[in-house]
Amino acid sequence: MRRIISTLAPVAALGLLAAPAVAQDDEDMTRGEKQLARMLDGREAGEAERCVRTFPSARITIVDGEGIIVRTGNRVYFNRTTNPEALDDDDILVIRRYSGDTRLCERETLETYSRTGMFFTGIVSLEEFVPYERADKDDA
Repeated sequence: MRRIISTLAPVAALGLLAAPAVAQDDEDMTRGEKQLARMLDGREAGEAERCVRTFPSARITIVDGEGIIVRTGNRVYFNRTTNPEALDDDDILVIRRYSGDTRLCERETLETYSRTGMFFTGIVSLEEFVPYERADKDDA
């Protein structure tokens, strides 16, 4: 029994030393990176697309300092805008529609306004949309 304990003690000590390193990595992430990781958890990226349909039921979310997420059904699209650091999750996105088109496309510009005072805070230009779908449990 002593032999087992003396063998396991160094292994347990290494585990305790490694635990703060994992926690440190999580602490180094920004709030936006943590939010994005939660939103894309369990999903696999697909091939990038130039446009995404945004029916009235699509939900668009600003990920602080990272980009925007467009949710349509079971699919989640991530768009890292040209200047994602300008995005603040306290802002509101304004999409100007000049036709009946329900798509958001690459190179389109969106305006941001502060949620509290409704004053202009910036412009972001869209890049390609990367679709994420739930990974099949059979693959795991």
